[in-house]
Amino acid sequence: MPAAAAKQPSPEIKRWAVERRRAFADPKSAQAKEFADYSYKKSWGLYHRYTAGPGETADLELAHRLQEGALEIFILRDSVLEEAKSRQCLSIICGMLGRPREGGEHSRKAIECLLTLPGVRDATDWEQLEWLMRIRRGLADNSASTEERLNNCKEGFRDLERLAKRVPVSAEHKRYRAQFHRARGSALARQRPKTASRLVQAAVELEKAIKMFSGLLSDKKDKRMDISRAKVFRELSRVHRSLGRLKKAEAAILETVSIYRKHGSDSQWNHYHHAKVLWLMGKKKKALARCVEAVDILEKDRSQFQQSENRMSFLSDNVAVFDFAIYIAQELGNHELAHDIAQRCKARVFLERMRGTYETPKGTALAKDEAILEYHVGFHSVAIFVRRKGGLHSVRVPCSVDLLKEKIEIFEGFMRRGASATSEEFCVVYLRELAELLLYPILDHLEGVDRLHIVPSGVLWDLPFEALPLPDGRFAVEAWKTSYLPHAAMLGSRTDGSGRRHGGALALANPDGSLWHAEAEAEMLAKTFSGSRFLTGARAKKSALYNLDGTRILHLACHGRFEPSDPLSSCLLLAPDRRDDGILTVREIAGLRLKKLDLAFLSGCFTGRGKHIGRDEIYGLSHAFLQAGAKSVVVALWEIEDLATRDLVSAFYKAVKEGKGLAAALQEAKVESLPKARHPYYWAAFKLIGI
Repeated sequence: MPAAAAKQPSPEIKRWAVERRRAFADPKSAQAKEFADYSYKKSWGLYHRYTAGPGETADLELAHRLQEGALEIFILRDSVLEEAKSRQCLSIICGMLGRPREGGEHSRKAIECLLTLPGVRDATDWEQLEWLMRIRRGLADNSASTEERLNNCKEGFRDLERLAKRVPVSAEHKRYRAQFHRARGSALARQRPKTASRLVQAAVELEKAIKMFSGLLSDKKDKRMDISRAKVFRELSRVHRSLGRLKKAEAAILETVSIYRKHGSDSQWNHYHHAKVLWLMGKKKKALARCVEAVDILEKDRSQFQQSENRMSFLSDNVAVFDFAIYIAQELGNHELAHDIAQRCKARVFLERMRGTYETPKGTALAKDEAILEYHVGFHSVAIFVRRKGGLHSVRVPCSVDLLKEKIEIFEGFMRRGASATSEEFCVVYLRELAELLLYPILDHLEGVDRLHIVPSGVLWDLPFEALPLPDGRFAVEAWKTSYLPHAAMLGSRTDGSGRRHGGALALANPDGSLWHAEAEAEMLAKTFSGSRFLTGARAKKSALYNLDGTRILHLACHGRFEPSDPLSSCLLLAPDRRDDGILTVREIAGLRLKKLDLAFLSGCFTGRGKHIGRDEIYGLSHAFLQAGAKSVVVALWEIEDLATRDLVSAFYKAVKEGKGLAAALQEAKVESLPKARHPYYWAAFKLIGI
């Protein structure tokens, strides 16, 4: 069956769209003003519903759409103050949606609007000045540029001084002053290069903010203001920690925890920063306990989100907590705990979307010659776990995620340019450097292993581990039968293999007529497995995928397209017809019924590419096929020659026909390619993902 149709807009949104068209027809009319005011207020309402929690991204997306409609009318009406307010709302919503660049641009334009108003220039209109300071405070807190943050603090203080000369200083004035002190202290603490004098100055600013917040709270109890004060204590703890004032750092973070608990609240960041202090104080077991508590809070908060996108982005925002917890657990030799924490932040949304439940396999679930090789890429190190029948081993390798990404991108660049003697020489150099980081530290624990299940992390999904050179000069593909898994828990659903290789195959090939060898792949597949079909050219249509009863192997030999800006629109290009454009997107694939499918072989360019979300979640073609029910998927990381692909595919299916498992068959096909061409370009692109 085709994927479910997109959700239809509600009657209210349909009416809003009609009113929007009318407003644009006459933007100066009273009706247009009413439309803009309604959209503005409704957008804020949706935002507050989201922040009241647990909110859903759909509310924010709708709030963004409504506010954009309001902004367009305000601009056409030359309503400068309303335009500034609308842009500020959009800035906040963009921040929540993970679009900081767009949000910052709205804030800057809002300031430009306000500075044209006489009430702001003359410091005579408190409402206009309050909006200016509110927006400046937002940029002071959230701008990516330290210089911009400090400049907005400076301008904010200047505006407050101008206002104080015209009206009595109010509690609101003091609140803004406290917020600007907090923002300036935070900016100074993060300014590079980090110096002791800057950190001391940051501490002074933060202590001023605490004193001002405390004074305001003595007159009026306010939970939100008290939590703001707690966050300043937390920032002050970071500064004291950087200065080596560990007792002061601990006192500040304990004050943060106390304020949160007074209001019946808690935060993973409180425990994370407390753990940082405890670790430096040598209280390592207590530091680990605080980290575990932080992870538990994350787990509890995450479960409140209904939409998977929210759960995904939530983990993405809190990766540092998991990184530090894994680091401490490994340092203390608690490898099982380190592994458990790594599992809790790896491909969780993917697993929840999969049909069925899974248990992470312990050693007893593995054969003697079998191992799971699992990675967790942290900001500054890589945790590597090796699970075998005899138990778990782990090591930690100092290496930044940026360095790994750089080396893998250079290797990918060589592969995109094709094979040459020069590129082979250089790419092997980079592959050896990657092997020294990712493989050599655990080689002793892989002694006697023949079957390797690799669970990559983040950027490592773009690396073909089979191409890593071993110390004896062989490639890894010559040592192990290899497959990849989004999560080790998937192994809990594997069977003894009975039932595989029975039933027919379906091949869709060369839909646009540009891949001549693809038709040979399809024909060969149909001849290899009885009861198989192959559809080429204009017959290779999407509709063939809607009923795959009796099909065990699906082979798609066509062009693929990766869309990094919208990974759910990444696609395979099949033949169009009068009712369909032939573009098979990730969204559509995830809605197919593929539970009886043993293998989907995607013989197309870049079918193995995906977008990494939250370090270990991936949107891509391979994960979509697995989510739809396919047990395994073979994909390509880069574009390779048709002839080389045909030969490798032919050898692979021949081995499958002979009764070999998928990993063994792919290994055999690759090893057969080596005498003809050892350059990884020709054979390393294809990888097997699944069970």
